[in-house]
Amino acid sequence: MLYVLHGDDELRRSEWLAEIRNTVALDEGLAGLNTSVLDGQKLTAEELEAACGTAPFLADKRLVIVEGLVSRLEPKGEARKGTPPRAPREGQEKRLVAYLSQIPPTTDLVLAEERLLSPLNAFVVAAVEAGGRPVALSLPRPDSQELRQWLVTRARVHGAQLLSEAVEQLLAFGGNNLRLLDGELAKLAAYADGAPIGAEEVRRSVSYAREASVFDMVDALGRRDTRTALRKLHELLAEGEAAGYLFAMIARQITLLLRARELLDGGTPPASLAAELGVHRFVAQKIGDQARNFSAARLRALHEQLLQLDWASKTGKVEQEAALDVFVASVGMR
Repeated sequence: MLYVLHGDDELRRSEWLAEIRNTVALDEGLAGLNTSVLDGQKLTAEELEAACGTAPFLADKRLVIVEGLVSRLEPKGEARKGTPPRAPREGQEKRLVAYLSQIPPTTDLVLAEERLLSPLNAFVVAAVEAGGRPVALSLPRPDSQELRQWLVTRARVHGAQLLSEAVEQLLAFGGNNLRLLDGELAKLAAYADGAPIGAEEVRRSVSYAREASVFDMVDALGRRDTRTALRKLHELLAEGEAAGYLFAMIARQITLLLRARELLDGGTPPASLAAELGVHRFVAQKIGDQARNFSAARLRALHEQLLQLDWASKTGKVEQEAALDVFVASVGMR
């Protein structure tokens, strides 16, 4: 059997790999001996043939997982509609593609990719032409609307019911790391113990709520609402949050704001901020809105001030809580 798993949904990719492992039904004690995981970016045809051609040890099948091999035949831009597939080059590429029709029946081969592939990819085309009827699974991360439904459905898997307000809370501050979100949903389900989960339960139980509170504080700083920012800071400290953690989170937000301000000033479209900053678009939109409340020069000055206060607190010249107070109080000054 040949599988092609491609897309940036790491959680579903890992779940499918677990399902495939179950299908192969490897004995737990022998799984390591009958499973090979290979780096496709460096893989040679000889290495693939050797891994797939090895007889399974005290089992009916062995499993070979190759990561990143297929994308070697798909340069960026190849996926444009109507673009013909690039033929494999002579030598290693051609031999690797040709081997797809020669996989022994005692081996299941999984080609795993971290990004979506073009249906015209040379490996995909060769797999189809090989007549092996490959199981090709497209696993992209869900978009904003799909992510809402994913959260609701995934919560049910954990035996929980998410109210719409909880969904929005998770979307606003949880990013799109599905594995992380899934872990938080599991904790929320245990915390709620069958009761519907609303925004308040998310704020109390989910670790993202801490970052959400920091976002709120930074938002207040962006409005130069020093009183609100200080109040939120002391609420977090009173709830037991470590000053070092809060300092690090504020530094992260200021760094993101500075980067967003520079990107916007450089002509980057707001819609591209998420990709440039490496955060979910919900987070990127909030960061972009906050960044517009500062000039790039002001954010650079704040960043430098944070570095100085961090050094002062680490050398014992000032307590961390005092450093936080000084910084938050100074942000509202022009």
